[in-house]
Amino acid sequence: MNQESNTQPNLGLDTSAKVRRVLFVGSSVGGGAAFVYALVGKEPKLVLETLQKFGPETFLGLIALLILDRGFKSGIAMLQKSTEAQQRLADAVKQIAHKDDREREEQRRLMNFIGAQNERILDFLSGLDEKHKSKGAHA
Repeated sequence: MNQESNTQPNLGLDTSAKVRRVLFVGSSVGGGAAFVYALVGKEPKLVLETLQKFGPETFLGLIALLILDRGFKSGIAMLQKSTEAQQRLADAVKQIAHKDDREREEQRRLMNFIGAQNERILDFLSGLDEKHKSKGAHA
């Protein structure tokens, strides 16, 4: 096997130069798109006249971008509403759980109180029974 066939051809650029070139092209395209987007918002007539000079493909591309933009905006708004609704639901569930915890704690205290009262009653009754037995033995 030939090792040279497995390597990528070097176009006279080192890796850092390739990366810089990709970043430059990407930032140029992104900057141009941002400029056109801002221009569409401020001067739509001028943009339409310019696009008519470029041809129908460019015009259709811009229309597609506008439709996608509106779709994304409505999608984002819908996601925000959904997130808010989920947060309200989570808050309501948390309140219900907190209320259940309070009620459970109140029931526990009440049962402890009832248990303590039952013990006092049993102690009192045991005392009466012993007094009754001791009176009967003395009589």
